[in-house]
Amino acid sequence: MKTIKCVLALVLCLALLLGNCGALAESFSARQVAWCDEYVNLREEPDSKSRSLDRVYIGEVVMAKRYNSSFSYCCYNGQYGYIRSEYLNSRIEPWSEGTFYVANCNEYISLRKMPERGAEVRARIPLGAKLDAIYYHDGGDTYGNYVYVKYNGKHGFVLWDYLSADRSRPSKAMAARQVARCDEYVNLRQAPSSKARSLDRVYIGEVVMATPYDNTFSYCCYNGQYGYIMSEYLTSKIEPWSEGTFYVTNCNEYISLRRMPVKGSEVLAKIPLGETLDAIYYHDGGDTSGKYVYVKYNGKHGFVLWDYLASRWYPDGQ
Repeated sequence: MKTIKCVLALVLCLALLLGNCGALAESFSARQVAWCDEYVNLREEPDSKSRSLDRVYIGEVVMAKRYNSSFSYCCYNGQYGYIRSEYLNSRIEPWSEGTFYVANCNEYISLRKMPERGAEVRARIPLGAKLDAIYYHDGGDTYGNYVYVKYNGKHGFVLWDYLSADRSRPSKAMAARQVARCDEYVNLRQAPSSKARSLDRVYIGEVVMATPYDNTFSYCCYNGQYGYIMSEYLTSKIEPWSEGTFYVTNCNEYISLRRMPVKGSEVLAKIPLGETLDAIYYHDGGDTSGKYVYVKYNGKHGFVLWDYLASRWYPDGQ
């Protein structure tokens, strides 16, 4: 009898496992968060008491597939976790707040099947193109976050960083500009207003990527943050920092020379460990962890992480 009970228990476990495997074998499809007060939790495990990985606000779109009778397995901004299925709707409504355009890129952005880096590309959307529809984004920290859109009849995810509600911006790609003609620093502001909240200080001599926004402000990227700087303090004539020679250090083989001062930006060149830079441009010298500095290497200009530079070459990498 004990043997029979064990066999029955094993069969039941296998049935449950196969049931969940069958659910997970389903393909992901887009679902919009609905029927909640403000947000739902993306949880680490299919359990209401499990740790929350992120908040997903009402109206946002995730990719989901059924896990069990209570939870769906979801992908949201590159993270995988579980959301209660009762809060996910297959009928997806567009966000009604205005028209959006592709901005702040060189030529195009990728429309991806899943909200994660490296996912299948469904279409390339050119700089300046107008989207057919955009779906809700919570409007919080936008760097690296995905939003669900429609373009040329195709649905998918794009990075929010590359969208603009203002058509005047997309026509011009960002270019390097140096902070000048100020006493000590300028403010990178959240909005194109001298009264808007300051996101960061950008010191005289530092280099940002910028594009004109209006007659007063430029839209800028500085250390992965996007904001506004008064155009009168930006110059296209960029002067190198004269303090010594700098080398690449503290890395395994090489570091990336990037087009923009932001993680994941286009790589212009790989600079090997121990190499000397042609020129380095001013850095404020404050907290350097994760900060970018503008440099010249083999005739190419771009941004590298300050953490990997040293004014002396140490063979042991220190």
